[in-house]
Amino acid sequence: MNTIPIVYTDDWKEYKLLDSGNGEKLESFSQYTMIRPDPRAIWSH
Repeated sequence: MNTIPIVYTDDWKEYKLLDSGNGEKLESFSQYTMIRPDPRAIWSH
């Protein structure tokens, strides 16, 4: 089975985690804001 690696960095100066929960993350990368799935975000809002 293929797995997706989890990458951690402290060098992302323009990254912000704005909110998370219900299996999703609301993130900002520079001028882009996106909602991405994340199975680790298991709490509810």
